[in-house]
Amino acid sequence: YLLHWVCDIGGDIPVFYRNFSVIDDSFAVAILNSTSHRQPRPEPDFHELHLPFSYWAESMLFTPRGSAQQFANFSMGARQYGDDPGLMIFKGGCYLKDDQTVFYDEPEPVQRAVLASYQELWGMHGFPQPLSSLYTYGLGNGPVKVARSLGFDLLGALCADQNWGDGPFQINHWGMPARPYFVSSEDFRKPGPGNSGAMVGVQQCERYTVGCRDYNCVYSFEGGISYAFDQYIAQAKDKVVDEIILSREKDFLECLLNSAGQTDTPFFFSCGIEMNGVWPEMGKLNRMMMEHLVKRSRDFPLAFANASETAKFMRRHYDKTPESILYLPDVYCGLTQGGKPACH
Repeated sequence: YLLHWVCDIGGDIPVFYRNFSVIDDSFAVAILNSTSHRQPRPEPDFHELHLPFSYWAESMLFTPRGSAQQFANFSMGARQYGDDPGLMIFKGGCYLKDDQTVFYDEPEPVQRAVLASYQELWGMHGFPQPLSSLYTYGLGNGPVKVARSLGFDLLGALCADQNWGDGPFQINHWGMPARPYFVSSEDFRKPGPGNSGAMVGVQQCERYTVGCRDYNCVYSFEGGISYAFDQYIAQAKDKVVDEIILSREKDFLECLLNSAGQTDTPFFFSCGIEMNGVWPEMGKLNRMMMEHLVKRSRDFPLAFANASETAKFMRRHYDKTPESILYLPDVYCGLTQGGKPACH
C-alpha cells in the first residue's frame, strides 16, 4: 500500500509518501539495502518504484567525511519518503587524525564520544527518528556493547559467515545467522533473546556462504554484482547490461522465494542494491533488479521492508529468532573468471 498526502504549510517538503505491507506467514519479505554513494545515486529509483530501503548515511568511502548538505539531503529523504538511513563507520581516519586507524580499535571513550556526537548531529539535521542504526563490517563485541548502551538497537551491513581480512575492516562474521536475528549480549554473532528492547542484526545481502567465506564476498544476492564484470567485460566491453548478467541473481531469488514456503513465519531476506557509479552500467543493473523484484511481487506473496521496520516487526512478534531454512544450489556454477575457481 502507498500513502500519499500533501501538506504545503511553508516547509521544505510539500508532498509526502509512505508505503506499508500487510503480510501473513506465507510471505517472503525483501529488505533492500543500498551502499551507493557515488553518482548516480539510487534514491530516485527507489522513490519512483515506491520501494522502501535502508542505506549508509555517510560518504567517507570516497570523501573525507559527509558534509552538512549531504546529511540535510539524507534527512529530507527520510522525512519525505520514509527512507531509512543509518550511520556508517569503518576506518577511524574519517574521524581521527590517523587515516589508517580502525575506529573499532580505538579506546572505549573515543568510540562512545564519536557515536554520541553523531546521535546529536542526527537531531540537528532534522531526522524524523533518533539515530539507532549502526552499519559497519569490522566491529567486535566491545564496540557493540558501547553502541547498545547508547541506544543503538540495529546492526546493519553484516556479512554472514564471511571471515577474511577486508583491509583494515577485519571482517569476522563466522557463525552468524544468515537472516535477521536478535543479537546476543555475549557475542554479536550469536542469536540471543528477543524482547521490546532487543538489538537486531540485519545482513547486507543474502550470501552463498561457502564461496564468500573462502574466496570473496561477491557470491551474494545483489543486482549490480561485481562478478558480472569479472565474467563478461572481456567479451561485452561496455555492453554489459544484459539479461545474462542478472540470470544467476534471478535464480538466487527463486531459491529464496521457494524457501519462503517452507517456514512457519514470514521469510525475511536481504538484497544489496550497491555500487552505483563504481562502474558506468552498475546503476542500470541495480534498476533492472529492482524492477524484477517488483514484477515478481505481482504473482508471488513478496513484500518489501527496510531494516529498521524489520527490526521493529521482530521485536513485536518474536521472543527468539525464528528458524528459517534456505536450499541454495550453486547458482554460480560455471563461472571461469573472477574470485571463484572454475573447479569449485
